[in-house]
Amino acid sequence: MAQQQSAKAIYFEYDLDNNWGSAFYICEQYSTLEDHDDDWASDWLEELEGPSLEAFADIYALEGFDGNETALGSTIYLIARTVVSYAKAYQSLPGASSLAVCIAFHDQDPILRMKKL
Repeated sequence: MAQQQSAKAIYFEYDLDNNWGSAFYICEQYSTLEDHDDDWASDWLEELEGPSLEAFADIYALEGFDGNETALGSTIYLIARTVVSYAKAYQSLPGASSLAVCIAFHDQDPILRMKKL
């Protein structure tokens, strides 16, 4: 879909505070990390609903974001698992090499560029 629309990036955003819900955004624009401007991800051509990870949401709800060392460790672990899962899924896509592939949790700054344009 992104290639059909001449998009430059696929941005995946998940929400830690909303049942680990997520969405894919097909973005017409893209800026590098060095540009210090992630506003391109807010100007998307298309939004596609992504999965929710209720098991992650349940673990996150028990500990919170970073109230103590256990909470921080759990949050980092859940985020790392989410990023790795997305990376594995991206690698299985044919012809995705012409697009930037990015991921972040809601309100994360900066957005993680998994594959730069």
